[in-house]
Amino acid sequence: MNQRSMMLAGTLAVLMLLALTFGLTLAQGSGPGVEPAQPESPDDTVGNYIPVQGRLTDASGNPINATLTITFRLYAVPGGGTELCRDVNSVVVSNGLFNSEIYGNCAGQMTGQQLYLALQVGSDPEMTPRQPIYAVPYAWSLKPGAVISGSTGSDAIIHLETWSTNGRGLRAYAMAETGTNYGIVGASRSPDGYGGYFYNSAGGVALALTGSGKFESTADITIAVSPLKMIPQWESIGDLEFLSDGAYMEIRPLTSGTQIVQIPVDVPSALFGTATKLKSVRICYRVDLAASFIATTILSQGTDTGTLNQAINDTTDRTSTAWECYTVTDVTPDLIQGSVYLQLSLSFAGTGAAHDIRIGSIALRLTEQ
Repeated sequence: MNQRSMMLAGTLAVLMLLALTFGLTLAQGSGPGVEPAQPESPDDTVGNYIPVQGRLTDASGNPINATLTITFRLYAVPGGGTELCRDVNSVVVSNGLFNSEIYGNCAGQMTGQQLYLALQVGSDPEMTPRQPIYAVPYAWSLKPGAVISGSTGSDAIIHLETWSTNGRGLRAYAMAETGTNYGIVGASRSPDGYGGYFYNSAGGVALALTGSGKFESTADITIAVSPLKMIPQWESIGDLEFLSDGAYMEIRPLTSGTQIVQIPVDVPSALFGTATKLKSVRICYRVDLAASFIATTILSQGTDTGTLNQAINDTTDRTSTAWECYTVTDVTPDLIQGSVYLQLSLSFAGTGAAHDIRIGSIALRLTEQ
């Protein structure tokens, strides 16, 4: 059977990026073209099989009628080398014509590199020459779930760049956080890798969103709040003295008992088109005497009707005489729909400097979740 000759033409559709077509002529055979095979169960997306059609003749050019075992192999080189994969099928040949498909792990070999197809009929030697596989329209689009990989061993790397003297147009990486596979951007390396990066060395707009475009992220947003904006609530006016050296606000009671202070917070209700929610507040403080302490921490929003809606109401006494920070979380984050106020109820056991309460760093945490 080693004198058989064969002409093949077909299309290639695989699970990865590309769909390819190839023409294969082996020995000196010739014959009519064959219509591409269709999958038995059509799907909405390209199947992970390689349909192959061809014509087998004997050495005299007579078409063969038989059921034959045909081995299909893929190689990375036109001659020699080690096969990347194989698929062995029992193929019905009628009047020299046959239809078959290559399944199995061969689909996983189609990652965009140049490949070569070789066939072996029965126990005959593998036919030569191997035929290169070329791209057709599916090579310019993506099948759902495809992975664009710029290097082997990477689970998912999208690497699209416009190289010119003006810099890169778009680069995105999702790489190992440790080891030698760092996310590389420009001349810098980061052990954290990069999921997206926009760069233009010549200046100008690197990224723009217009119309209804928006950013979405699972990362929280932290807003720093200055304690120097603190004011007394109306019923505490005249009962408190505020002193500051710029690093913190020192509250000195002129009247003992419960006094209330408020800090307005400028918080965007939407960032880059995405609605934000109140998640938590972090406050650093110190009291001079444990008997005078922060009694209540409240985070509220103003409404269009002049009322306040509470998002956080924590009644834990904060009595540390050394600098300490605490965080209060909104279990179900509230959408920011109005002006935001931080309110602290202070319990003073006496008056004067001995009962001072200091409020330092304040941070408000927002989320999109």
